[in-house]
Amino acid sequence: MIENEILRRFRQRTTAELNLSLNELNWWKKQVANGLVKPEHAEGYIRAEQRIIEIKRHVLGFPERPC
Repeated sequence: MIENEILRRFRQRTTAELNLSLNELNWWKKQVANGLVKPEHAEGYIRAEQRIIEIKRHVLGFPERPC
């Protein structure tokens, strides 16, 4: 019973962190699209967020590229 609760909370937290990372990635892309940030500056942040997203999806068992 306790193990299931721990796993449930882990999944909830990881899902929440995944959503935050997706929002962050979209924010950087919008800033570049609107011309507020140079693409060279945002590139490092975007790559970092994409790595975080890949890790979270792997942990949660989501497919790498949703159809």
